[in-house]
Amino acid sequence: MNHPADPPAAASKGVLKGRFGRTIAFSVIVLAVLSWIAVAAFLWLFEPTLGQRVGAITAAALVTEGAMWTCAAVFGISLFQKLKSLFRRSDRD
Repeated sequence: MNHPADPPAAASKGVLKGRFGRTIAFSVIVLAVLSWIAVAAFLWLFEPTLGQRVGAITAAALVTEGAMWTCAAVFGISLFQKLKSLFRRSDRD
């Protein structure tokens, strides 16, 4: 049986190690950039009303906000996992 302070071996590997976390972060950043490109194309190609402009810009801003929070979560979790493993190694020494 495992000690309560030591997680099982499968849990200590972490979900966001390796390329998985970076792929998620890169994907949401690309999605945010594409949303702003779509807004620029919408404003340039059409003559939107004020309400349509506000709606398009708000949607792109929300996508960007979601991308920032997703990247913060991905990199924050992976940083937390690295610090946790570093502290575990220092406790063993």
